[in-house]
Amino acid sequence: MGRKSRRRKLNTPEAKKSLNFKIIIAGLTMIIIVGSLGLLVAASYTGFGSPPIPNSIVRLADIAIASFPALPKTPNQVVTKALFETSRVSSGEHNFNLDLNENIRGEKKQIFSLSIMGPFKKENNQIDLAGTAVLSLQDSGDTFTVNFVETDDFAYFRLEDVPSIFGLDLSKLQEGWYKLDVTKILSDAKADVRSDREIEKTVSEKVQIILGTLEKGRTLQSLEVLPEENVDGKVSYHYQINLDEEQTKEVIGALVEDSEGLPSFGKINLDIWIDKPSFVINKLQLRGIIVSDSEKPTPNVVLKVPDVSFSLTYQLKNPNGEIEINPPDSAKNISSLLDLYLLVQGEDKADPASIILGAASNLGEFGANFLTIERLIHVLYLAPQSF
Repeated sequence: MGRKSRRRKLNTPEAKKSLNFKIIIAGLTMIIIVGSLGLLVAASYTGFGSPPIPNSIVRLADIAIASFPALPKTPNQVVTKALFETSRVSSGEHNFNLDLNENIRGEKKQIFSLSIMGPFKKENNQIDLAGTAVLSLQDSGDTFTVNFVETDDFAYFRLEDVPSIFGLDLSKLQEGWYKLDVTKILSDAKADVRSDREIEKTVSEKVQIILGTLEKGRTLQSLEVLPEENVDGKVSYHYQINLDEEQTKEVIGALVEDSEGLPSFGKINLDIWIDKPSFVINKLQLRGIIVSDSEKPTPNVVLKVPDVSFSLTYQLKNPNGEIEINPPDSAKNISSLLDLYLLVQGEDKADPASIILGAASNLGEFGANFLTIERLIHVLYLAPQSF
């Protein structure tokens, strides 16, 4: 009796209408889902995503498509996936090299070369790092070296052949390793500096501005594909982004609100090498020209100041490898910012009272300069993975 009754209800016109309505809704939902996915895939492959699809959603599609080995990949998808994977690197070894050259009658004359290399390890929103910075000046032939380690809020450094600057006698720091409590230095200088987490956030925001500007001009969709290369024993994709003077100006203008005082840049080339198996960026090279303004010493004479070319190369080694950051076995402890300042202050004042008074008046500026250098090293080491 009960079963027959239910059968009769199912066969009623109202029941049939309800069933048809559900089928229609399910079909429309399926069409919307499939259509949206198709539109998203099309946007990822063609680069025409926004509007109506936000760029952030298209990037997720790029990452998903590039993650499937069997699917064909566009250069833009590979680069987007590489930015994502590189941002997840928490340890490794950085290698930076900056060369500045004057272009005199078509010939390059080196101004200086700076290299900074060393391991890093990020954990709990803080980075431990170590490295060696070497500055070479072509004119004088001098080479200056600074070794540094920072771990557990303690900074260790050792100087080699570093000249005196800003009236400070740095030769006194060339007798071995020195140890500083960074937290104590911050307190002594009464300074408020950005944490590692804040630095990463700021750099990430700047990177997103650059990416947004390049996407707006469809520069990322016109990557130049170069032959694959072997980087540090790993087969790597090789792409190049070429910006003319106007595009370079647009990127700088998006990054800096007031760029009037900045130097003028000519065309810029950015080469990107991406490890094929891991999609981690293992090498970057930025090359460009700083255009110098002509000087007019007299109404009838115009002197052309040589342009300056630069080459900044970055290489990442042993990404996510086992890295140990160990302080030196022995180091002289400097207990305060004042002690450090008195140690390097020039000896042109023989009166001890004058030395102390001079230290008291200059201590704030000295502390700010020291912390600026310390934070700049953190920016440098955090930037490559702050995507």
